Amino acid sequence: MNELDLVIVGGCGHVGLPLALSLAECGYRVGINDIDEQKIQGVRSGQVPFRETGADALLTKLLPTGRLELSSDPAMLRRTRTVILVIGTPIDEFMNPSVRIFERVLDELTPHIQNGSLVILRSTVFPGTSETV
Repeated sequence: MNELDLVIVGGCGHVGLPLALSLAECGYRVGINDIDEQKIQGVRSGQVPFRETGADALLTKLLPTGRLELSSDPAMLRRTRTVILVIGTPIDEFMNPSVRIFERVLDELTPHIQNGSLVILRSTVFPGTSETV
């Protein structure tokens, strides 16, 4: 397996897929990791699972290049040193962002992340959340 420049976790969503398409268009080899196998299959077949102007054409252009790789298997993270977490931020009963989901996701992903990797949390959270989690 070839190395990937980066992997976007939650990569078939409204934030992750446009980011993946933009980076792949710039020439990066992008891994798209998502737990939703149905969305992965749709994107793999050229269908964007939401409305985003220009995304369908860009996806169609990029799929044959090999710069996009899709998987629900977190082992994909072993092939990169840059991981971007793009997962929804739930709110608690006081309308504050809850970091529990990030803790759970990182517990699942940590065995697959290489030591020394850059992990970017791209979400609406308080400053310092990445360091805390």
